[in-house]
Amino acid sequence: MIILKVAGKKKLNIKKKPIKNSLKKYFKRSKEEIPQYVFIDDFEKFKENTQKSIENSRNFEVNTTTINENNEKFKENMKENLELIKGDLLNLNNDCTSENRKLREEIVELQYRLISVRGEKEREIDQLRNEVAEEIIKLQDALDNLKNEKEKEIEQLHEEIAELRQKENEYQDIIDHHLLNINTTLLKLKEENSVMKDELNGEIQKIKDRKIMETNPDDLVKQNELQTLSEQLVKSNVQWNELSHDVQNLPVQLKKDMDDKFESFEKNQNEKNKDFENFISDSTQTQNNFDTCIKELIKLQKANEENIEMKTRSINETIALQGQQIQDFSDTRNQMWNQNEKINIIGDRVDHYCTNDYLDTVIELEDLRKITNRTTEELFNLQKLNLYCKNLDRLPKRIFSLENLNELWLGRNNLNNINDKIGNLKNLKRLSIADNNLSQLPVGIKNLKNLTHLYLYKNKLKELPPEIGDLESLIHLDVESNKLTKLPKELKNLKNLENLDIENNLFNEFPTIIFELKKLVKLNLSSNKFFFIPRELENLTNLKLLNLKDNYLRSFPYSILKFTNLEELDLSNNLFKDIPSEIRYLEKLRSLNLANVRIDEVIPEIGCLKELKMLNLSNCNIRILPNCLKNLQNLEEINLSNNDGIVILPEYFRNFKNLKKVILNKNVVYRNGMEYPRYQGSVYNDLLKKNIIKTE
Repeated sequence: MIILKVAGKKKLNIKKKPIKNSLKKYFKRSKEEIPQYVFIDDFEKFKENTQKSIENSRNFEVNTTTINENNEKFKENMKENLELIKGDLLNLNNDCTSENRKLREEIVELQYRLISVRGEKEREIDQLRNEVAEEIIKLQDALDNLKNEKEKEIEQLHEEIAELRQKENEYQDIIDHHLLNINTTLLKLKEENSVMKDELNGEIQKIKDRKIMETNPDDLVKQNELQTLSEQLVKSNVQWNELSHDVQNLPVQLKKDMDDKFESFEKNQNEKNKDFENFISDSTQTQNNFDTCIKELIKLQKANEENIEMKTRSINETIALQGQQIQDFSDTRNQMWNQNEKINIIGDRVDHYCTNDYLDTVIELEDLRKITNRTTEELFNLQKLNLYCKNLDRLPKRIFSLENLNELWLGRNNLNNINDKIGNLKNLKRLSIADNNLSQLPVGIKNLKNLTHLYLYKNKLKELPPEIGDLESLIHLDVESNKLTKLPKELKNLKNLENLDIENNLFNEFPTIIFELKKLVKLNLSSNKFFFIPRELENLTNLKLLNLKDNYLRSFPYSILKFTNLEELDLSNNLFKDIPSEIRYLEKLRSLNLANVRIDEVIPEIGCLKELKMLNLSNCNIRILPNCLKNLQNLEEINLSNNDGIVILPEYFRNFKNLKKVILNKNVVYRNGMEYPRYQGSVYNDLLKKNIIKTE
C-alpha cells in the first residue's frame, strides 16, 4: 500500500501488488531523499511510470515463469534424453557383450575345429606314410625277390656254361682220341693198301709176262679173284678217304653248333639283362615318384598349416578389432558419464633367449691376418684356435704353420674345401668343420694321427674318403645332416671309436661296417630310411645310447635286446606296433622314448625297468595306465600327452618320490563350443598344486 500526501486533500489509498526489484531500488532511498509531498502533475507522470513499471514487472514475472517452465521442460527433456542414452548404452553394451560372447564361442569352436583338423591331417599323414612305407617295402621285397631270382638264374646259367664247357672239353678230348685212332688206323690201312697194291702189281705183272695159252684154268680163276679183290680194295680206299674227310669235318661241325648255342644263350642273357635293367629303372622311377609324393604331402601339410595359421591370425585380428571397438565404446561411455575408468589389457609376454655355447677364443681373425714371421714364431706354441662364425670362405695359409695346435674350430663359415696342408697339424686332437659347404674332405686328413674328435655335421658330404680309416685315435665322429648313402669299409680300422652320429643322411640300407666297431658306446641312426635292423648289431655289446627315431622300422629291432649295458633308447616315430616282453632284460635302461609308436597298451614287462628315469609315451594311443608302472620308483619324468583315453591319473603316482615332471595336454576339451576339463581326480589336482604337471 502506498500513501501519498497531497496539499488540501485527504490521503489516497492505492492498493497494488508487491513491486519487484527494479522498484525496490527506488524505495530503498534514505528517508531524507523521499519527498513528503508531491505535486499533482508529477503524480500523473509518477502514476504512468509506476503503471509502466508494474507492467514491466508483470512481463518480467511472466518471462521468469516461462523461463522456469522452459527450464523444467528442458530438465525433463534432458532427463528423458539421458534415460534414452542410458538405455541405448545399456543395449549397446548388452549387444557388445553378446557379440563378444558369440565371438568367444566362435573362437573356441574354431580352435576345436583347428585341433580336430590337425588331428585329421596328422592321421591322414600317418596313414599316407604307412601306405608309402608299405609300398616301398613291397617294392623293396619285389626287388629283393627279383634280384634273388636273377642271381639264381645267373648262377644256373653259369653252372650250365661250366657244364657245357666241361662237356666241350670232354668231347674235344674224345674227338681228339678218336681222330688219333682213326689217323693211326688210316695210316695202317694205307700201308697195308700200298703193300697189297705192290703185291697185286707184282702178281699182275707176273700174269702179263706169262702167255694166256700156257696158263692153267685154275690160275685164270685166281686172276679173276685177284681182280675183284683189287676192285674191292679200291672201293674200300675210297670209303676210307670219305670217312677220313667226314671225321676231319666233325670237330668243325661241333664247334659251329657250340658257337650257335653260345650265341643264342648270349642273346637270351642280353634280353634278360635288358628286362632286369628296365625293371630296375621302373622301380627306381616309382621310388622317385613315391619320394615326390612324400614331398608333395609335406608341402600340402605345410600349406594347410599356413592356412590354419592365416585363419587363426585373421581370427585374432578380428578379436583385436572387436576389443578395440569395445574399448572405444567404453571410452565414449566414460566421457558421457564423466567417469574415468582404467582399462587394463593383460597379455602374455614371451621372452626369446638365444643361448650360444661358450667357445674359448684364443686369437681373433683380424689379428691372425696381421701375423708376421716374427709373430708366427711367437705363436708356434699356440694350442687352441677358434675361428667360429667368422664368415670365412678360405683359410689363411699361416694356420698350417701352427704345428703345436691341439684344437681348431672352423664351424659356421662358408668354406667349400680344405687345403691338404691341414695334415701339417699333426698334434691336432679336436677339429670342427661343421656347418659349412664342404662336398669332400682333403686327403691330407690322413696325417692327423692324434685326432680324437672330428665334427663334420651340416655339410654337403656325399661320401667319406678312405683316408678316414687312418685316424686310429679317433673317438668321436659326427657326420649328421649330410648326404651320405654309405660308409667306407676303411672305417673298420677305427678301433677306438666310441661315438658315431650319422643322423639325417640318405641311408637306404644299413651300413654293415658299423658291426666292426666293437667299442661303440653311443650310436645315432635317426632320421634315415632304415626298414629293418640286422641282427649283427647285437655284436656292439658296449652300447649305452642308441637312437633309432624317425625311420621306417616295421618290426621291433630284436638285436637291441642283447644290449645289457644300454641306458638310453629312442624308438620314436617308427611303424612297429608291438614291444616284445624280452625288453625286461634291459635292466640298466634309464631313458625310453616310444613317442608316436602306436603300441595301444603298455606291456607289464616295462615295470621291470626299475632304473628308468624318463619315459615318453606321447601319442601312443594308450587308454589305460597299468599297475606295472608303480614299480618305476626312480621315475623323474613321464610324457603322456596326446593319449585321449587317459582321463584319470592312477593313485600310485603319489608314491613317485623323485617325480619332477608329468607332461600332459592342456586340461581343456571343446565340445559343441563349450569348455570341459580333460583330466579329473584328486591325483591330478595334487600334482598340479606341486607344479609337477606340465602342459605342451
